[in-house]
Amino acid sequence: MFLKPFRVKSNSQIKGSDRKKLRSQIAAAFPVLTTEACAELIPTKKEVSVSRLVTHGGDSVVCYLTGRDPVLLDIGGRLMPTVYTLWRHPDLLYAFTTYAPVVQKLRGGADLMLPGVIVREKDCGARAFGKLDKGQPVAVNTEINRAPVAVGWAARDSQDLYMSGGRGKAVLMVHVVGDLLWEMGTRRQPPELGAPGGEPEEEWGDDVEDGKADGGTADGEDGTGDGTAAGDGPADAGEAGDGPAEGDDAEGTTLSFQNLRVEDDDENPPVPAEPEPAPEPPTPASMDDLLYDAFRQAWRTTAKRIELPVLVSNFYAQHMQPNSQRPLDVKKSSYKKISKFLEKMQKDGLVQVKELSKGVQSIVSVRLDHPEIRSYKVQEICRDESPEPEPDSAGPSRSKAIERVEELYIVSGNVAAVFKELKIAKGTPLSAQEVRKHLTQYVKNKELQNQNNKTLVQLDPTLASCLTNKSEGLVESLRWDELHQRCMQRMSPGHVVLFKGEPPVVKKGAVPSVELNTATRSGNKKITMVLNLPVFGIDPAEFAHRCQVGVAASTSVGEAPNRPPGTSQVMVQGNQIRFIGKLLQEDYKVPKKYIKGLEKAPKK
Repeated sequence: MFLKPFRVKSNSQIKGSDRKKLRSQIAAAFPVLTTEACAELIPTKKEVSVSRLVTHGGDSVVCYLTGRDPVLLDIGGRLMPTVYTLWRHPDLLYAFTTYAPVVQKLRGGADLMLPGVIVREKDCGARAFGKLDKGQPVAVNTEINRAPVAVGWAARDSQDLYMSGGRGKAVLMVHVVGDLLWEMGTRRQPPELGAPGGEPEEEWGDDVEDGKADGGTADGEDGTGDGTAAGDGPADAGEAGDGPAEGDDAEGTTLSFQNLRVEDDDENPPVPAEPEPAPEPPTPASMDDLLYDAFRQAWRTTAKRIELPVLVSNFYAQHMQPNSQRPLDVKKSSYKKISKFLEKMQKDGLVQVKELSKGVQSIVSVRLDHPEIRSYKVQEICRDESPEPEPDSAGPSRSKAIERVEELYIVSGNVAAVFKELKIAKGTPLSAQEVRKHLTQYVKNKELQNQNNKTLVQLDPTLASCLTNKSEGLVESLRWDELHQRCMQRMSPGHVVLFKGEPPVVKKGAVPSVELNTATRSGNKKITMVLNLPVFGIDPAEFAHRCQVGVAASTSVGEAPNRPPGTSQVMVQGNQIRFIGKLLQEDYKVPKKYIKGLEKAPKK
């Protein structure tokens, strides 16, 4: 079903109330899942989104994603887990076991045939296939690894499977490792869970979470028996109508995938080692000590000769943070705010803090001869300077790497007659260069170029009806540039944001811009609001964290008011448009033309 390009009709985040409903549906469809497992599958705090897909065959599918990984499919009202979910719960569905080389056949579009199913001797008999109903969701694993590599619908019930004499279809394939749905996620390989029938390993091991375990498929190896191919004959491959065939074009508004180069996350994945126990999170008491030590060390080292007054936020970010043995997080201390901590230092007579402008505190003086500062022994700082990932982070970065953003023009009914002559269907996306190329070809085929003035094109009835209005009267010719411009104006706008290692998906409409706005809250306090980050593959929570570290200001992520449901918004304390614009352009590679509001940055 997902071996050929599919179209994404819509994509939005799921609200809290909808998440509860979805968990209830999952619990009803899969009773073996506990309440905790359902909550981990559809978490409360992590980003959960829903995408509505249209497959190459025209089927509508609802796909639920946690982070980047698709975890659940809703096909015609029936729920089906993806391979990413089954790697966490390998026993969630009844599993058919096949030979490792057969997986390559499944990736080619074939259904799983009964000759390719391995039935253990102890399972032979009337109960060889359990108690299956026709159309029930089932998984497929291999004889060397019980981690599922594909999911689909049972082609027949258990009785029919047993009575078929080992011939015919066993599973109608829906989703397999290596298809385009799998590529939407983090592209992890199946974890090593041991052979089917053996002692299962821990389902929630680090190899499943990190995707670093070696894959369980054995593509290209010699088969372990004759007659185990997934099909009985040439007609079997792609019987479900979704297998790739030579010469097939991508459907509708999706570009071809054949020229993309897919890079593996880890070509030589390391053998999973015993995970080291995570360090205990700092308690409020220990964080208080870290703050106090960093404060004193800063005045003995980097802040010893700074010019006063200095902003409290700058002192914390530029002097206290670098002088701490461990990353500081004032929210995990008993003070909760850096201003409360400095109030305590002021009471102890170490510094004097004043509000020089409304709502902004500064350190105006310091007693370097105070015994607490003078007697402090400077410590050597030996810690990794890279920021710690957030607890729910799925890896080094949850955002996608942009390769390029391209504006496209989709063949509409207004110009369909012109492109029909060139055998280009309505709904086909084209770049501006391709539009000019096809129009030039049309003019050459029809010999419409004016021989006396080659900058003019004579309009035939088709061009005239598509590119002119009745109010203009009779237009006999147009200049080349005007011909191209009129054609593109009458086409529907589209765009594609190409991410590294992901299939391109064309979307209708112009490229949305990242919107930067400022507002005044609580008197005279400014905040910066950032919208439309997911359009460019940027994770809002990760972006908020980088802003928090970069400008030493508080940040939050929430739902944007007066916007479609699920639209996220990042809010940063203060006018931080200059920093955010630089971060978007230099780190996330968002072109400047797609950032709206840069002119609102404060004057230097």
